Amino acid sequence: MKHFFVLTGPESTGKTTLAQQLAVEWNMPLVPEFARQYLENKVDSYTLEDVDFIGQKQWELELATEGELVICDTDLLTIYIWKKEVFHVEDTALLSLLKKTSRQYLLCAANIPWVPDPLRENPMDRDRLFEIYLSLINKLELPFSFIHGNSFDERYTLAYHSMGAFFSK
Repeated sequence: MKHFFVLTGPESTGKTTLAQQLAVEWNMPLVPEFARQYLENKVDSYTLEDVDFIGQKQWELELATEGELVICDTDLLTIYIWKKEVFHVEDTALLSLLKKTSRQYLLCAANIPWVPDPLRENPMDRDRLFEIYLSLINKLELPFSFIHGNSFDERYTLAYHSMGAFFSK
């Protein structure tokens, strides 16, 4: 059975950089964040239909990725929170899909400086969003490791050791 290591959490917490480095270090395929490539090419504001499409493509990318062990730079948990926060739609079908796969979450804290980016929307709301991620992960009883630290090196070490603990089971 395929197992996914998912970098998740609020915006600007180092998820993409961590995912890329972990994929290289562990020699695993990386599923990129489809929303970024989709929205970078979009001229107007995104809609609920866009977020649904992004979620569908993110899921398809995960399932199509070769290998037993895969690193994901986000997943449907983020799509679920995005839909609920922005459009007030609670799409529990997304959460059901997650339960059908083997996943280990690496939940990134918002305790590093915000880095501006044209696609980011929540510079002042990251702590609240972190709590939403944490609450949802706990509610769904998903396995996770808390990734914090004030530098990339500290976060990387925590993420690396969290993945290593999975292999020592």
